[in-house]
Amino acid sequence: MNKRTHTKIGLAVAVFVMASLGACSRGNGNQEVATSTTNTSAQSDEDRALTQGKKIGHVLPFKICRLAVNDQFTNGYTLEQAEIRVSASAKPEDWFATAAAAAGYLADAGVAEAVELDVTRDDLPTEGVAGEYAWLAQINIGRDAKQSTGQKLPYDWSSFNPIFMSAERAAPWESIAIHDAFDALPERLQDQDKASEAAVRIKKQMGLNYLPDLSLTGPVFSGNALENRKLNDYHIETGADAVSQLDHLKELAQGKPVHDLECPDWHI
Repeated sequence: MNKRTHTKIGLAVAVFVMASLGACSRGNGNQEVATSTTNTSAQSDEDRALTQGKKIGHVLPFKICRLAVNDQFTNGYTLEQAEIRVSASAKPEDWFATAAAAAGYLADAGVAEAVELDVTRDDLPTEGVAGEYAWLAQINIGRDAKQSTGQKLPYDWSSFNPIFMSAERAAPWESIAIHDAFDALPERLQDQDKASEAAVRIKKQMGLNYLPDLSLTGPVFSGNALENRKLNDYHIETGADAVSQLDHLKELAQGKPVHDLECPDWHI
């Protein structure tokens, strides 16, 4: 990733990463001082970002579920396709931060012309009905197939309409069953003007302790509510553990032997 791209991801990310790595490399005698300095710097960066109206996101632990270069395009175009899985109970800002950081490291790996990254939740499969609620972020950076020049990342991808999408929420587990229950209702109750009556019936039928939201923008019908985001609206914090995991992701993308990239075997 070139200098301009790193700037686009955020100066705060680079500063905090360098501080974290520096703290880890010092001897035990300086550990308290190093940790204190790093924490102070991070807090200062966060405070500055907050005064600028930015959202604060922290890179989460993640599991690498899919990582491969798609080179089956007829014009020689290459696309790095990846999926990582994170906690559904984390904050929306952290889902975005994790997605943005991981996509940046994959771009920096330099193995394809573009990157396509999916971030999914750790409590749902991505297939079938449940898949409607599985995605927490999706990022596409780099040229598309029609713009292919053969030049692999890193390059300045900011002018190639990057897509940053992330979720506002993780739809409740029950949303799947509520959706199924709604589909089983008499047709007259499936109109939006009958949503309140349908919600009462489903609540009673399923034994819920709340009235389900059956509006078109609610979690049952719009899932996790993915929306387009702007990278510059966020300040991304990357701790030492996160840096280590991101480095591992980059190494795997560059050809380090793959060990366990499989997501859980779901039974829903």
